[in-house]
Amino acid sequence: SFTARIRFGQISAYSSTSTSGLIARTVRCTTHGRSNGWNVISSAVLNRDCAMAAPQLLNADGTTQESARGEPTAWTGVFGRHGLLTRFFPDSAAARRNLRARELVGASADSTPVDWVMGASMLIRRDLFDLVGGFDERFFLYWEDADLCRRLRDRGYSTRFVPCARVTHIGAASSQTSKRLATRAFHRSAYLYYAIHVVPNPWHPARWFAKVALAVRSWWRIWRTR
Repeated sequence: SFTARIRFGQISAYSSTSTSGLIARTVRCTTHGRSNGWNVISSAVLNRDCAMAAPQLLNADGTTQESARGEPTAWTGVFGRHGLLTRFFPDSAAARRNLRARELVGASADSTPVDWVMGASMLIRRDLFDLVGGFDERFFLYWEDADLCRRLRDRGYSTRFVPCARVTHIGAASSQTSKRLATRAFHRSAYLYYAIHVVPNPWHPARWFAKVALAVRSWWRIWRTR
């Protein structure tokens, strides 16, 4: 097998065998749960149209993290995981489209295609990872997982969420040493994703609005933590 330890979206250390066709990425995760869940992940990735598969991520208290996501849009800022409207309308159609993990876990599906998954734990086909050039190092700390899934999907390959395989993930551990830096990095990477995949035209008004809105949101979140 191929194992990689990833920090801030970059491969910092790895070991592999010459016969490996898969890359496993884990970031501060503890594996547990049904062993056959990991067989489902391996089987899913071996399907011709599947590029990667990811398990259900659990918080330290055993609750499900919203690690299976819908394609980011301009509405993700308000209906995303930390969006203001998600707090007030968690069961709205917009929130459910962006945050799919709990709903899919409740549906007891073994394996379901999703737009993208959090990069804390995933199994990726090595040939397709190399085909798209791996993680884009312009993304610092955040959004590199969504970008990778999007580039693979643009090539016609799917990402699958496998809730019967579970890992505990200590969320936000990478950002604890510098919350201000992490907040800035999150919003800069969010704008980069928006500019690359959502509104590629550099002169489109929506792109300028997104840049200003994300800068203001970043400033406001930093101000709140003082």
